[in-house]
Amino acid sequence: MRIIPLLILLAFLFTACDKGKVYQKRYKMDKNSWKRVNSELLFEVDIQDTAALYDIDLEIRHADFYPYEYIDIGFNIYYPGDEEHLTAPRIFLRDKDGAFKGKGSGEIWDFTYPIRREMSFPERGVYTIEVCNYTGSNFVLPGIMEIGLIVRKTKR
Repeated sequence: MRIIPLLILLAFLFTACDKGKVYQKRYKMDKNSWKRVNSELLFEVDIQDTAALYDIDLEIRHADFYPYEYIDIGFNIYYPGDEEHLTAPRIFLRDKDGAFKGKGSGEIWDFTYPIRREMSFPERGVYTIEVCNYTGSNFVLPGIMEIGLIVRKTKR
């Protein structure tokens, strides 16, 4: 019974360390595979502080059997007034020697990719961020377990 209060305290301390985080969400992929068609992931971020700058990170959790060296992502930001910005980065999950980047634990790998740094949001409201799978002509990416998004205020 003594361990429960200790676990609660540790959880509080770890969440308190990231005071700048304004949003975090993850989507779990069905059968650890990410479909290319009709599988857009939507993240709705409520921005109230328009004077701040923000960093946006994409989180990718994948299994060690992910077969490719990269993943192509479509990244759309829809502003409250319907304005849209598109980025389509190729994210390399493996280094030049073929080893996975990120943090591995057994057969699971976590990789964080910086989508935007020091981004300003010009008006208050809900910004919808859409993440799409644009990799090749495959209809399914095996080994992709979760896709997440973190929005933080930029540390100065």
